[in-house]
Amino acid sequence: MRKIILYIAMSLDGKIADENGNVNWLVMIFMIQVLHMIILFKTLIQSSWDIIHIIKL
Repeated sequence: MRKIILYIAMSLDGKIADENGNVNWLVMIFMIQVLHMIILFKTLIQSSWDIIHIIKL
């Protein structure tokens, strides 16, 4: 049997859509998460490059 992983974002009042039925706020949260991952990845790459540079010295 396969496992299903479900990720659902909802607001504090337990709703997924806003009062007009829009889910635009989910896009904003997703973009913030993507930006955070890009910053984290850039930091890891820079740290790795610094370590390689120190080892070469």
